[in-house]
Amino acid sequence: MTNVIGGCPLKHYTYILLNLKSNTMKKVLYIVLALMISACSSSDDPAPFVDPVIGVWKPVIQGAIFNDGSELTEAVSVCEQKNRITFMADGAFSQTDYQESNDPDCVQPVGNPFLTGTWTRLSESKYRVELICSIPNCNDVEVEIPESITFPNPNVMRVTDIDEDDLTDDIDFYFLEFERVQ
Repeated sequence: MTNVIGGCPLKHYTYILLNLKSNTMKKVLYIVLALMISACSSSDDPAPFVDPVIGVWKPVIQGAIFNDGSELTEAVSVCEQKNRITFMADGAFSQTDYQESNDPDCVQPVGNPFLTGTWTRLSESKYRVELICSIPNCNDVEVEIPESITFPNPNVMRVTDIDEDDLTDDIDFYFLEFERVQ
């Protein structure tokens, strides 16, 4: 059986240390031994990647980015702020659907069949969301791939998209910012 220190074999380091005559050589060898032990530590393993999109998010700001770089923003309505989108670690996706209104008695409309689905990370700022129809005998799938999804900080997600139907010559992108709820 071989003795080990910090996961590395402990060969004859003790014998060498005991038989060294010079204090300077002993200090050097202690330093080398300490470095070897710390180099073998399993704590150097990188932490597993956790996608920043995973969590529960609520919309807070919507806006437009103009081709001169300026932005126009406004808070989403009281009812829209009740919406939640959830990206789960297993690739599942769900959302709630409250319509734009400042009436404090927000009512969630019935009829949107596309409230659940899956998500996939395509690149650092590109995600694909497949919304699956939940009505019986409906096999439709809506695929959404926003222009980008970025994270200005760990608790803010910005979804930027191009809506060809609503774009004017002055507007490059529309965006919606979400705040992390969980």
